Amino acid sequence: MVEERAWHKEELVEPDPSQYPLSASGVKKFKRCPKEFELKYVLKKDGLSESSGYAKLGSAVHEAIERILMENSIARLSETPNQLKELMVGEYRAIDPDIDDEKYNTGLSCLEVAARYTAMQGLDSFRGIEQDFKYALGREDINHSFRGLMDVATPTEVWDWKTGKNVYEENEIIQGMIYAMGYLDEFGVPPEKIRFVYLQKEIERVIEPTDENWNIMLDRARDVVQAKESGEFPADPDGSKCFWCSREGYCDASEGSPVGAGNISWEQI
Repeated sequence: MVEERAWHKEELVEPDPSQYPLSASGVKKFKRCPKEFELKYVLKKDGLSESSGYAKLGSAVHEAIERILMENSIARLSETPNQLKELMVGEYRAIDPDIDDEKYNTGLSCLEVAARYTAMQGLDSFRGIEQDFKYALGREDINHSFRGLMDVATPTEVWDWKTGKNVYEENEIIQGMIYAMGYLDEFGVPPEKIRFVYLQKEIERVIEPTDENWNIMLDRARDVVQAKESGEFPADPDGSKCFWCSREGYCDASEGSPVGAGNISWEQI
């Protein structure tokens, strides 16, 4: 039984349809650089870089897993790791992402890990696959809606597939707690854990849905809400941040920093 916590009792209200909701990726992006958040979510600026393939890789891996687990998902739980892998790989090949050979093979390795992880969990049911949610907090300081998509909702947990290599604990806390409230709102009970499964690194990291972690998430969400209300989104230029920002070309603050994804090809680096 999940221990009763204060965050379970947060007041949820109907989302305001005129308000664009916050997402875990948006809150994390604001934490990284408020100007990047503004360019993407407020000004709706498209990324300027040609895709490096990482986004296509991640989308194809997620879609292949989703298709197989959504298709008669209970039956899929009885599959062996090899059976699941072959099914997921078949979907991945059908998707045929437009990426280079190295990334394509990375996708195959990710699916092998996802198949083995799923088969080893010993589940007899799922609550949802690609389960979307939307809720709004009724707090005076954060009267705002949140939305998201849970890769896998089990009877007691949320799983999130990660195809990247970087691990940032506070980002996991932000995403985990936004998802935890989404799970509670969707299913009427809180999750016991949020599991982040890093498929390339073949590691699992677990976030406990505690009051402490909820307050960390609220602090970051409050920053975003206050910036939206004030209209102030200061840039936080940094060589590594600007290098990987696909909207760097729109941002005057990036001048003088080592430019990269925004407006320069890899051959010119």
